[in-house]
Amino acid sequence: MKKGMDKYPKKRKRKSSKIVKSLPIISILLIIASTIIVSTLFKEDFKKIENEISRALNPNLKFIEDVSVYAKQNYQEYGILPSITIAQAILESDFGRSALSKEYNNYFGIKSINKDEKRVTFSTKEYVNNNQIEIKDAFKVFDSMEDSVKYHGLLIGTAKIYQKVVEAKDYVEAANMLYECGYATDPAYAQKLIEIIEQYKLYEYD
Repeated sequence: MKKGMDKYPKKRKRKSSKIVKSLPIISILLIIASTIIVSTLFKEDFKKIENEISRALNPNLKFIEDVSVYAKQNYQEYGILPSITIAQAILESDFGRSALSKEYNNYFGIKSINKDEKRVTFSTKEYVNNNQIEIKDAFKVFDSMEDSVKYHGLLIGTAKIYQKVVEAKDYVEAANMLYECGYATDPAYAQKLIEIIEQYKLYEYD
């Protein structure tokens, strides 16, 4: 009788020990399952939050996203690659930090040829015979970023001089055509655009 009673508690002890050992495994499995369920249900919310955090921590990314909205519209209307539009805005305005863009919403260095329109005079650097000089010139004034990007689309998309930019097969060709068509005088303009596009993977917007 004593032997039977002695063995019984030992068996109970072993069983209890197995349950205790299995608890951490069960807990881990429950955590994994919960994570999968939550991530599936709230995947879009997490993505939005992640994007907002990235934009807040990196103003350059926010600028790219803001311009891309209107750049895509220009692509649909005129066929101008969004990567080219965004890269030009970055290069011409230094991510919206230049005085011309911050104060007058001109993100593309677009000059004014009409004395009756809203305009402002700024010093600007130009290249003559591959030599850099500084001159003063009149630039257009816009009411918003949207107006600036849309006008850029209208200019590139409808002016015959820029037809080759619109017809370009990719951003490399489009960047080179912008320089050849006379948008800028900087001999390195096309290469600068290409480097910006590749650095920030702007081709993903095309």
